[in-house]
Amino acid sequence: MKYRVVGWTAYDDPNVKGAECTEGAIQAILRDIRKHHYRFTGWDHQERPRGVPVLNDGCMRVFSQRGFGHVMAWAHGDYSHMGYVEYAFDDPSDTTPSRMPSASRQFDPATFTPETDLHEAFTCAVDDLTLSTVLATKEIALPYDDPTFTMIDVGDTLTLVCGESRFVYRVRDAVRCRDMTQEEDMELYALICTCDFNKMREADERYDRTPWILKLALEEL
Repeated sequence: MKYRVVGWTAYDDPNVKGAECTEGAIQAILRDIRKHHYRFTGWDHQERPRGVPVLNDGCMRVFSQRGFGHVMAWAHGDYSHMGYVEYAFDDPSDTTPSRMPSASRQFDPATFTPETDLHEAFTCAVDDLTLSTVLATKEIALPYDDPTFTMIDVGDTLTLVCGESRFVYRVRDAVRCRDMTQEEDMELYALICTCDFNKMREADERYDRTPWILKLALEEL
């Protein structure tokens, strides 16, 4: 998806429409935060004038304070289970200076024409085993940090190439997540909910040891 951040606005700006924050949108926001070296909290995201990113489709993406804390943590290279805590809430004791978008990046919907046709086409070479799995499940797991697929998102097309065969799909869903089953995820959640610090620490450590993947759900064209 050809997403990019074109400005920043207020969380409750009535003149800017909101849209779902899919994986491609999150990647565009991460790029913008890193490019401009921003550092601010989920509280700032919701309460300060330019805390909310607006993408080139003319729509803003909003998060909970915890959700934005995750985004800011990822932008600063922290993918740990609890990394969001440092960036989620207002902390008067934190003396690290904030860096937020300047007035020059204030989004003005009156002077902006939303961009359309943002979908992209991607190609991925696969082996026979991967292809057979995709044909059976309509799902594929790709490396989380492969730059080829950084911006792939819902609605984009993915062509799988295996030898002389080509299979074209539309991306129905795209999620970056830890490579674990639902049962494993529920097991770790249960450990966290025990309020036993040793078990909570165990869950965090197991979570952080599990690699990330890019999981795509596909539909045939």
